[in-house]
Formats: sequence, structure tokens, C-alpha cells
Amino acid sequence: MDNGFLQNVGVGANVTTTRTLPETVGGLINGFLGLLGIIFIVLLIYGGFKYMTAQGESDNIKTATGIIRDALIGLVIILLAWSITLFVTSKIVGAT
Repeated sequence: MDNGFLQNVGVGANVTTTRTLPETVGGLINGFLGLLGIIFIVLLIYGGFKYMTAQGESDNIKTATGIIRDALIGLVIILLAWSITLFVTSKIVGAT
């Protein structure tokens, strides 16, 4: 087999791997907030399932609505954190 077989893979793709520190930190924070968004979806589905299977029992309904309410509050916090992160990182990257 030729040793230069994979030598030209990716040539001309204009792929850059250099990122500044604020861009890297912003990317990590956005990834973490995305993970929290996925957790929100899971909690919302769990709360909805619990509500649908409560069968009229007030304790189960109260628990399910509490889970849904808390998940929505968490979503608002996640969206605020994301917007603050986006604003701060854009200002830092723009200043450098």
C-alpha cells in the first residue's frame, strides 16, 4: 500500500482549527447550555407523561405540574444564560 494514500485528504477544504480563547470558551458554554436544553426536553416529556398517567389523583397531578413548571423556569434561565453568553462573547471577540 502507498504510504502517501491519505496525504492529500482535506486539501482545499479551507478548514481552520485555530480559535481564540474567547471563541473556545463561548463554544464550550454554548455546548453546555445545549445539553441543558436537552435535559429540559426530557423533563418536560417526563412531566407530561406523569400528568397523563395521573388518573385524576391530585398528588400525582400536583407533582407533574410542579415538574413542568420547574422545567419551564429552567428553560427561561437557560435562554437568559445563552443570550448573556452570546452578548459577552461577541463583545470580547469583537474587541480582540
